[in-house]
Amino acid sequence: MHLLSPARARAQLARVLGDGSGEFDAPRLLEALPRELGLPGRRVSAAVEALTKDRKRTLLVQAISFLRQRKLADAVKALNNLLAANKARGRGPPAQQPTCAARHAGSRAGRV
Repeated sequence: MHLLSPARARAQLARVLGDGSGEFDAPRLLEALPRELGLPGRRVSAAVEALTKDRKRTLLVQAISFLRQRKLADAVKALNNLLAANKARGRGPPAQQPTCAARHAGSRAGRV
């Protein structure tokens, strides 16, 4: 087992969060990576939290900007990076708004 330096680990995390795939391998990056580094898991989790905290707003602004410029591929990449950042923070999937049909059905539920 080879040990990575903390700087290389941080660079690897940044690369994963910015590759445009929208994927974040939590078991690999939050469990295996700390073992390779010999670091406590909470330290790596704190680094992930710090990396993603400020990037989420920037990524959303970038996605909207690319969309307005009609750069659809870049907009999709920015949105995928936003999803990866959301997955990295462990907040679960993004919340979904109820559809019109679901809201309408819910308002009828109380009526007899």
